[in-house]
Order: sequence, then C-alpha cells, then structure tokens
Amino acid sequence: MNNLTSNATDNSTLVVPGAVIYVPFAISIFGLIGNIGTFLTIVLTELKKNYVNHYIMVLLVSDSVLLFDIFITPFLRPDVINFWTCFAQEYVYNVTIFISCFSIMSLTMERFFAIVFPFKHLKGSRRS
Repeated sequence: MNNLTSNATDNSTLVVPGAVIYVPFAISIFGLIGNIGTFLTIVLTELKKNYVNHYIMVLLVSDSVLLFDIFITPFLRPDVINFWTCFAQEYVYNVTIFISCFSIMSLTMERFFAIVFPFKHLKGSRRS
C-alpha cells in the first residue's frame, strides 16, 4: 500500500482565475435574457389570462433573483463582507430555490389534476 504525501499541485484540479467570474456572469446574462423574453411573451400576448402562466411568472421572478444572486456571489469576498451580508445572501439563495421547487411542484400537480380529473378540475378552477 502506497501512502505518500506531496505538496505538488495536480493540473487537473486547477481553475482558470477568470472562469470564476466569467462563467457565472455568462450564465446569469443568458438566463436573464431568456427570462425577459418569456416575461414579455406572456405579458404582451393573451397568454396572461391563462392562470397556468401565473405559476410560470412566479418561476420567472424566482429564477431571475437566483440568477442575480449567482452573478454577485463571486464578488462577495470573505474579507469584505460581514456575517449579516453573508447570511442574507445565503437566505435569498435558499428561499429562491425553495420557491422555484414549490412553483414547479404546484404546476405539475395542477396539470396532473387537469388531466386525470378534468371535470372536477373545471369545477374548481376560476376564470380570469
């Protein structure tokens, strides 16, 4: 059994310094552009009268906040921020993930009941 330790750095674990800032920035920009396009499509057409799209709007807002949080995370250096800033950032991150999961689950359940129990679903749904 070989039990050697070394201070050498493995090249496969190195991260390009610019990638820590550029990759979250690119993900955030493309995600926000997609969210804005979807938002404009729903608001500027007759799709806003469909109550299923209200779930999608909640998901859009939650994902946009999450994308903004992903964008600012590399700039929050531990030597600059205090405990409450770190706590608030983690709180916003976790709440937006919870809201996204909850809205997807609600949308899935609503669609399930619309397909499995169509007449009960029509009786319980309200018109916009």
